[in-house]
Parts: sequence; structure tokens; C-alpha cells
Amino acid sequence: MIRNFSPQDIPNFPNIKILSYTKQNNVSKDYLLIERPPFISAFINIDNQYGIFIEQYRPIIDKTTLEIPMGKIEKFDLSVKDALIRELQEECNLFLEENLSFLLVKNIKTEATTKLTFTNWDIIEESPNFLSPGFSTSQQYPFMISLTSSSEDITTFFEQHKPFSQETDLKVHIKKLNKDLFNQLDGLSRYYLISFLYQQKL
Repeated sequence: MIRNFSPQDIPNFPNIKILSYTKQNNVSKDYLLIERPPFISAFINIDNQYGIFIEQYRPIIDKTTLEIPMGKIEKFDLSVKDALIRELQEECNLFLEENLSFLLVKNIKTEATTKLTFTNWDIIEESPNFLSPGFSTSQQYPFMISLTSSSEDITTFFEQHKPFSQETDLKVHIKKLNKDLFNQLDGLSRYYLISFLYQQKL
């Protein structure tokens, strides 16, 4: 159900405000201002072949989307990178630790949990940016993460194992990184995929 915003709703939405701005021609204009916390986003590639994506229902657009892992930077996070590590653990059971990194997965037949370990990993933090500067203060902190798996045959491994989330309303998917994936993705995920595929051709 969708209803119009009313004065009674204002206490419940303190992050929505009206910004009055006077332009150079002395014409004043009101803008809808939505104050939102910063968030991290992570494009993850495994062996330059597969990516980790999150399926979830988005009520605003009444649609189930497939996106890269994302999440708010909470006040208790000591740094942006701490927020990244926490969100990846919560959303897709990817653990990036100093001495060992691994992805928790389940055997498709037996449901037994096992680890896909990584022999090498690289985390690149790109510069933060405002995704919707026209109406929101929310800043995105993007990361590109490259993982090298310990599996001799990563394709067979993912045919036999499935990822899962610690959050019950999320589903984790491992997808082949190719141009056919583009139309399955929503939001920032498309930009990241195109950027990744472009870099692979350089």
C-alpha cells in the first residue's frame, strides 16, 4: 500500500527535510533532502571468473533484485574497512582475515558446510562518491575485491556447492562474470560488471 506523506509522519522520518536554496538569479527553490548514512559496496571476483551477488526483495520498486554486496557503515564500525569486512561476513559468509580468507558454502546434496579458501586476495578501495547528489547526502565507499581460490577446478566446485547468507531474507548467488550477466543485475552492479569486463580486455 502506498499513501501520501502527512504531518503525522514527520516524527518517524527525521531524515527527510526541505532545503531552500537561492540561485544566482535570486530565484529561490526548494529541494527534497534525504539524509542517509554512508555505505560500502563490493564487487567481488573469484579467479577472474565468478562473482558474488545478493538477491533480495526491494519494497520501493516492488521487485526482487540481484546486486553486489552493500551495507550501511554503522556508528560502531571503527573504520570503513571494518564495515566492509563485517558486511561481507553477514551478507555472504565471506571472511577476509589477515592470515586466512575463505567463503563458507554448503554442499548441494548433503548441506554440509565447508570452506573455499583463498591463497591470495586483493582489496582496492576506490574514492568515495555521492550516488544521488540531487537529493541525498549518502556517500558510497566502493571496493573491488579479487580472490584467488585454492580449488583446482573452481567451476566444478561451484557446481557442487552453494553460498548462503547469515541474513534469512537474503540469497547469495555465484555468477559467471560475462556480458550475459548484465541484464540480470540492478543498480551499481551493472557499472561494476562493465568496468571489470573492460579491464579484462586491456
